[in-house]
Amino acid sequence: MSLGLPRRRQILLSLLICAGGSVNAQTPPGISASIVKVQGAGAVVTGYLAKPAAGSGLPAVLLLPADSDLKGAVLETARDMAAHGFVAFAVDYDPAHVSQESDLVQNVAEEQLTLRLTAAADWLARQRPLVDPQRMSAIGWDGGAARILKLAQQGRVRAGVMIESERCHAPENLPAAPAARMLLVISGCTPERGRELKAAAKGGAYQIRLESAPAWGEIYKFLNVSAVPDASGPATPSASSNLVVTIRDIMRVINSDDGVRGKLARLLAGTATSGADVQWDQARSHAAVLVESSDWLLALRPPKGPLVSWRGHVADYRAASQTLLKAVEQHDLAAAQQALGRLPQNCGACHADHR
Repeated sequence: MSLGLPRRRQILLSLLICAGGSVNAQTPPGISASIVKVQGAGAVVTGYLAKPAAGSGLPAVLLLPADSDLKGAVLETARDMAAHGFVAFAVDYDPAHVSQESDLVQNVAEEQLTLRLTAAADWLARQRPLVDPQRMSAIGWDGGAARILKLAQQGRVRAGVMIESERCHAPENLPAAPAARMLLVISGCTPERGRELKAAAKGGAYQIRLESAPAWGEIYKFLNVSAVPDASGPATPSASSNLVVTIRDIMRVINSDDGVRGKLARLLAGTATSGADVQWDQARSHAAVLVESSDWLLALRPPKGPLVSWRGHVADYRAASQTLLKAVEQHDLAAAQQALGRLPQNCGACHADHR
């Protein structure tokens, strides 16, 4: 029998209170912890940073609580991870708790939630020499867990842990080939159901732990393996090696003047040359292909340069093309042309590092 949402929230709140963690809780020796505010592009994010008192080039982990609050067990987890050698950053990505509202409210607020998370991830990756940006991972509970997949797709984390508090609940609609190593922690399953979940784990793309409570020893082991820099190849699943498309193919067909981007430019210029209305449906299709082409790029390895830099450039390209898509969907000709005109800047920065 599944618990109703109000009842589940009550149980989770009780667990947090029993855990006794708070911002002012005693910090274990050998680590430091404090509340910090991060300024990102269009977003200000509050977070709780816990880190070892000494060291450099350390692995870092984002903590995404289910209800986004910086309290209780989440803060205790951050301090414990710092004691195990991680730089842990718990993020209040949803201060207004819109993720608990109706689907309509959530859809309207989704862009702002994403901005806060990416701002937090980018800030943490810049904390050099303390943090090694190639050793980034994330842990999420319930609703926060689903957001890890987006961070992985953007190339911002190398591994993720998704912890489900609802009894024997498995996330739905998981991509067949996640862009980073993923561990699912699920509790309360019968042996038979547990075997079914493991058998359905997307052909090994996801690791599954069936526990009565999160097995932190196994989680630390999983993250430590993921935190080891791998200079020999990408951290993405081996399925990406089956891609037929190459970077050169994408440049020719997608980003050339004669390709998708060039055709979109001519569609948007239609009003200036012929006085006809923009064919917005066609323009939307071209813009959507530009966005999705970043997934192909993310699964490929550049001819030269570090993989982490490549993923950062691809994430920037995806964000820019999403801005373009949004303008096209709103039939905002000026904004769409402006966004399309900025895409070559993203491409040029990437070419300088990887071409």
